[in-house]
Amino acid sequence: MSQDRVVKVGGHFPWGSKLQMIAEFSQTAEASGLDSIWLTDKYTSWGEMWTTAVLVATNTKRIRIGLDGTDPYRRNVVITAHATATVDEISNGRMIFGMGGGHESLIERMGIEQTNKIAAMREGYAAIKGLLNGETVNIEGEAIKVRGAQLGIRPVQSKIPMMLIGTDVEQFKLAAEIADGVLIWGGGERYLTHVRDICYPVVEKRGMDPKDFQIIPWIPFSVSHDPNTASELLVSRLTEVVRRVPPESIEAMGLDQAEVAKLREAWESGDHEEAMSLLTDDIMQAWAIYGTPEVCTEKIRELPKYGVTEVMLQFTENWRDNMSLFRDEIAPGLNA
Repeated sequence: MSQDRVVKVGGHFPWGSKLQMIAEFSQTAEASGLDSIWLTDKYTSWGEMWTTAVLVATNTKRIRIGLDGTDPYRRNVVITAHATATVDEISNGRMIFGMGGGHESLIERMGIEQTNKIAAMREGYAAIKGLLNGETVNIEGEAIKVRGAQLGIRPVQSKIPMMLIGTDVEQFKLAAEIADGVLIWGGGERYLTHVRDICYPVVEKRGMDPKDFQIIPWIPFSVSHDPNTASELLVSRLTEVVRRVPPESIEAMGLDQAEVAKLREAWESGDHEEAMSLLTDDIMQAWAIYGTPEVCTEKIRELPKYGVTEVMLQFTENWRDNMSLFRDEIAPGLNA
């Protein structure tokens, strides 16, 4: 499978997923040749992350299970490490760990103060890594405190791949400094080049070959023999996503700040039709992979040029048809 591909390909559960279809999606993804399935840790989404990870693990045999991702605020880092090791054992060594600074609004609604984000990511990552390595961990940090904790379980993998989520320059540099890779939000040549060029010098400084550092973007995906159908399936969901993108990322993608601001204002005022009409081709191209199987194959094949080692394809509600087209017409074109 992936060892013969130019880039690994993972799948993110479709927008609007229901727990009842998680097993079907996971089994179909595995049968269609995807390399990984990615779960997000939001209490506003389809299901609790760790419970869902167990559901995926027990309904599949090969496909890896990635976290995109948790944070050190809503979950204590010792409990997170324990859960990671547990699911790695249940899945027989298929976990990929991912953690970020967390979604501000979700954390605020829980009555938790989100302070020292970079310190929390750095210290939380160090604590979880140490615990997964079987160490007794003591950390008296700015944001994280662990006093003599040690897990009673060891992961199946001798070294679980551990990623940090990056949404700005500071977080990209932190991931490059301490993690195995970075999980990012969105694609497009300009943005991927931006992330790579920030990360690689830091990776080299720590004595690591940049080729061994993983850059894994989350990219909305839609494929159809009719290119108009492929784009139409993305419009409403992509509009909702783009309105939440920070200005720094908009600038790095080479997009017009004023155009995105108009889209955001229309959506937040409740005029979703107007917002969707403002989703330009430039915005879609900067964010998504969509079109015919031939077009999608070529776009995925180009990703390694920008340092991408794996891609998380965000499927739409039309995921069954998209999976079939991936299996039959895209995957064969991804061979090295």
